[in-house]
Amino acid sequence: SLLQRWDIRIDDSGGGPLSLSPAGAFLNLAAAAAAPQAGVCDLLALLKHPLAACGLSPAACRAKAREEEIRARTTEDANFDWANTLLRPLSENWDTPRPLTERLTRHIETAEALAASSTEPGAARLWDDESGEAAAQWLDELKAAAADFPDLKGDDYLATFATLSSMKTLRSSKASHPRLSILGPLEARMCDADLIVLGGMNEGVWPPDPGFDPWMSRPMRKKFGLSSPEYRIGQSAHDFVQLAAAREVLITRSSRSGGVPTVPSRFLLQIETVLRAAGLTNDTHDALAPREPWRAWASALDAPPPGGIRPCERPLPCPPVELRPKTLSVTEISTWRRNPYAIYAEHILKLKKLDELDQQLDASDKGSMIHEALEKFSEAYPQTLPPDALDRLLELGQNIFAQDKGDPRVRAFWEAGFRNIAAWIVDEERKRREAGVTSVLPEAEGQYRLGTFTLKGRADRIEKLSDGSIRIVDYKTGSVPSKTEVYSGIEPQLQLLALMASAGSFESVGPADISACEYWSLKGGRTGSDAKTYDKDLPELIEKAKTGLKGLIEEFADPQTIYEAVPRASIRPHHNNYAHLSRIAEWTKTGEDS
Repeated sequence: SLLQRWDIRIDDSGGGPLSLSPAGAFLNLAAAAAAPQAGVCDLLALLKHPLAACGLSPAACRAKAREEEIRARTTEDANFDWANTLLRPLSENWDTPRPLTERLTRHIETAEALAASSTEPGAARLWDDESGEAAAQWLDELKAAAADFPDLKGDDYLATFATLSSMKTLRSSKASHPRLSILGPLEARMCDADLIVLGGMNEGVWPPDPGFDPWMSRPMRKKFGLSSPEYRIGQSAHDFVQLAAAREVLITRSSRSGGVPTVPSRFLLQIETVLRAAGLTNDTHDALAPREPWRAWASALDAPPPGGIRPCERPLPCPPVELRPKTLSVTEISTWRRNPYAIYAEHILKLKKLDELDQQLDASDKGSMIHEALEKFSEAYPQTLPPDALDRLLELGQNIFAQDKGDPRVRAFWEAGFRNIAAWIVDEERKRREAGVTSVLPEAEGQYRLGTFTLKGRADRIEKLSDGSIRIVDYKTGSVPSKTEVYSGIEPQLQLLALMASAGSFESVGPADISACEYWSLKGGRTGSDAKTYDKDLPELIEKAKTGLKGLIEEFADPQTIYEAVPRASIRPHHNNYAHLSRIAEWTKTGEDS
């Protein structure tokens, strides 16, 4: 409550759902974590709850949960057996219909076991406070009525418990302010107050939205003796008139709700219309204007200090030269130009972005799987293609998409797009091999040294041509760099790979002439796939990339060079994992990327 900033505890007649109370939330979290489909997020939400202890102290339980969270976010496997053992009584027979009484009993026993600490039993910790007492009483009532319920599977029980606990209203019995109350219209009718604040005077609240009944029309409701939907509008108008006629009234409304503009209540608009017709409100005077500057006072509560809020300074890290990276990949050279701070954070501070918990499949997973399918296809058929090449490539893709990817949406959407990509790939392969491509080398790796600096690179595809030259191809399942970015050197990936190849950095290829560099845009949608080729002025492009790389190396070998965050907004990075660390949204207007 906003009143807590003044340490005011106010009586709210509406109360709150039991599911949001400490004990109610803990019971719902325990049930969700016991489900077979529960993920790491469900377990951590339970184990980080203040009531969770699992036989330890609450602080030790949370510390252990954080340790497992770090393991889950890194390459190590998290081990939650110590918690799953306590959840087993509730998770047993999850897919078998069981009586509601049995499920409730197991639920309570499991919750008490999870709440038990090293010094207190679980029952004492779980049911001790006000929300625990209310939850225990409600569970007793539910168990008494459970005989009329059919047997439930675990998922049905989980949904039923969550719904019923959210419908149970919990009202606090703790002492509240003796002169302040938050009441609904029904309770407010029976009270006489010195000051009444009518809040939320927006359409949909005053009067409430009657909604749409898909089951009963107005004639049907009338035959059943039920009130019409408009009855609540009339009742709301009656409440408004009664409350607005008090001695002193404040009428308030929010101009926006959830970021969306709101519409004033029809009651408020009617009053304004009447006052304007009576001449009490005009262009210079508002009869409903408050006598005191309430709005200004409210704004002053959160106003910045007189001198304003000074944003943080732009970070200007300047580490010692011996700590600066001496090895980078070709894909990191663009980052070095666009956002040196990211190189500083990753290679000098050794900060890595942690994986998301229960991470869903995204575009990067799709790209990795398509790359893997094309790599295996090129390894299997480096020189000649079989007659059924398309079927072979589709089979490879289907096997990769199906590996540990149980989400049916992957097969439904990604495989459909991969069919279009595969058809384009096979057609392009046949054309190229007929035009002089003698063999294909996938995923070639190499290193190139410039003084004390080492450049590492991996080419998705290197094509050997009949004239002895090679063509370098990089697959892109997302956005493809524009020609402006390539020719300006902002995106030098292809040129640097060509530089490495011409110097013999790829052992399986050896020094060779570069006939062309290409980006293959592999998209399975309506736009289709295509190849963006760079063969004109290629020697100049390669030499420009080499000169640019030397310039970067020399620039950051200077002890005075700073690793700035996004030094030029015109070439800001597409993805910035360290935007929050550099607090870029605070000191620049470019906003924070993710």
